[in-house]
Amino acid sequence: MTYTTNFSQQNNLSQTRQNDSSWDILGTIGHLYMWEEIVCLYIMTLDFEDINLNEEDNVNEFESYQINPIKEDINVLTKFSAPHAQHSDLYINLIDRYWESRKSNNQALREKVRLFINKRLETNYFNREKTENYLKHMTNHQKQMLRNNFVSRIYGYSKIVKKHVLASETANNNPLQEGNAESKESQIIKRLEEENKLFFNNKELQKDDELLIKLGDHEEDQSIKVFNYDSQQYSYVKSVRREPIKSKRDYPEHGILSENNTSSEKILYPGKKSKSEDKSTLEEIGRSLAENNEIDKLKQENIKLRAALGEVVNVEWHDDNANNSSQLVKEVESLNRNLNKITGVKRKVKEIKMDAVKELFSSFNCTTSVESKQMKLVLSAVLQQHLIKFILKSASDYLSQPLATDINDDKLEVAILSKADDLINLTTRFEVIRTGTDEHSRLLPTKLRQHVYAALGFRGFSNHPFVTQLAKDLMDEMNKYRILESEEKTKKELTTIVIQVLRIFLFRFKTQEPVPTIEFYQSGKDIDPVYMEGMWEGHYEDYEVEICYFPAIIVKSDERAYTKAQVIARQKLMT
Repeated sequence: MTYTTNFSQQNNLSQTRQNDSSWDILGTIGHLYMWEEIVCLYIMTLDFEDINLNEEDNVNEFESYQINPIKEDINVLTKFSAPHAQHSDLYINLIDRYWESRKSNNQALREKVRLFINKRLETNYFNREKTENYLKHMTNHQKQMLRNNFVSRIYGYSKIVKKHVLASETANNNPLQEGNAESKESQIIKRLEEENKLFFNNKELQKDDELLIKLGDHEEDQSIKVFNYDSQQYSYVKSVRREPIKSKRDYPEHGILSENNTSSEKILYPGKKSKSEDKSTLEEIGRSLAENNEIDKLKQENIKLRAALGEVVNVEWHDDNANNSSQLVKEVESLNRNLNKITGVKRKVKEIKMDAVKELFSSFNCTTSVESKQMKLVLSAVLQQHLIKFILKSASDYLSQPLATDINDDKLEVAILSKADDLINLTTRFEVIRTGTDEHSRLLPTKLRQHVYAALGFRGFSNHPFVTQLAKDLMDEMNKYRILESEEKTKKELTTIVIQVLRIFLFRFKTQEPVPTIEFYQSGKDIDPVYMEGMWEGHYEDYEVEICYFPAIIVKSDERAYTKAQVIARQKLMT
């Protein structure tokens, strides 16, 4: 087995994914867009997952990272987008009841939650059986990814609502608006709020909400009433949308008007001349144009404020930025390929020092014999992990040295990291101790970290004596186990790899939010296909790690992997 076959194995995995129809589930749920529906889909997906709730730590962690944040987002959505508190309690109550049913294994309560979800989604031509069939055949990892997608959508909805409210408040507080008549948009919003109040004050609908909160305690079908509520909202919003601007050619010439012409059309497009035209009409047109110009100016200011606010509160990088997660993954994969080339021992190797290799294998708990046909493959893998750890250990020692008062150019990276850490810690304390509600203070530590490490990720250790010395030390370390026929080219390649490892592992990962971690899986650990890639025949449960030669890059908080660990597997010993 060689690294080349490992890449072929990745292609086989890709082919397997192409044949997997599990993600066709998106075709059955793609038409659902309201946040209430997304909450139901989240619970439905979670209902098909096997979650270990026997340990209290697992329960607390899941509540901390998913259940509580979702409830907070629902509270934001209902607080800012709907005037009725009862509706808010309904979906928070739904989350609480479902989670309680899972923790206490209360099947009766769990079934009531399912009944409510089925009734809520049936109002939107939802194919429940087809969706459940897809969920049954999805892997646990796929279901986690789908569930996390729903979490992101709910979070996104809540952020959009908050931003719109903040932008609206900013516009309303603008002194230029004082004395102006209410805009058409404000009138529409007020009218919509009044309609909602009237709608939810209806006694019959209050009864319906009570029934829904009980989650199926009564058998009365609520689906028609829920559908009517959604339809009324949709129809009303549609009715207040602006009509397309009509051109002059859409109107009759010479002031000849059809019966369907509105009064506004008569004013704006009167034809050549009309007897009804007079001075007051012209003044009215002038006032309308002036008001429209003022409104347009305010809208432009509002757009600028919202854009500026978005830049401040957004911790994600733009798609075209090198620090965007997808761009970062590509660079990690490129580093992996470069390491495969430089640590390989099948070609251009003049000598392999068997005694040293035997000790090296033993230190990594590898069971491969030096006489085995797989020895060169395993040696290449062990050297790769050894090389990465050697670089990171050397860098850690270098960056943790005491900072001198007089900072020379060689110590810039050390000084920047030290000062940045101090400032991040101070701003974190500032946000906790000093009271306030602004987003700037809350996000300042994150923004500082992201931009400081972004700068280091692009320029850190360029033309640096530490890198030159580290590349030389690495060559000496690798030569303890194998001697190359020509070392000159390898020295240059090692310098490039040292800079790649330092910038990606030490700096670029710190630009992400949340910050991912690297995980080298120990020899003897069970194979986990969610976080590992390799080759094994039959059931992965029959295999364990022989050596992990490239780490998994993972976010533990949401069980997400940027890239999977690259491993060589071995069969477990039969007991």
